[in-house]
Amino acid sequence: MHLLRVDASLEKRWDDFVEQRTSTVSDLFGWRHVVHSTYGIQSHFFAVEDNDTLIGALALFEIKHPLFGHYLTTAPFSTDGGLHYESDIVRDLLVKEAKRVADELQVDYLL
Repeated sequence: MHLLRVDASLEKRWDDFVEQRTSTVSDLFGWRHVVHSTYGIQSHFFAVEDNDTLIGALALFEIKHPLFGHYLTTAPFSTDGGLHYESDIVRDLLVKEAKRVADELQVDYLL
């Protein structure tokens, strides 16, 4: 089991994994393109893979807002999404990575 930083080469695998676990478009890889091209929002996508199978996914979007500050969220412009996992161990690995990225980016908070 290992953590991957997700880029466009994993787009189809990402969508195949999250489509089974969500009812919103905000979890799909294409949402990353929409929020970046429309609002300039940077994203940080991570997945956990085991034996060439994705078993976890985490989408983080980096928001810089004049009122709410600098933060990471899993669901910009949505109320659901961003973290999908097959086990507590996978969840914990993804949350640990989210905290590491938050520290690295020196955000005010992580949603």
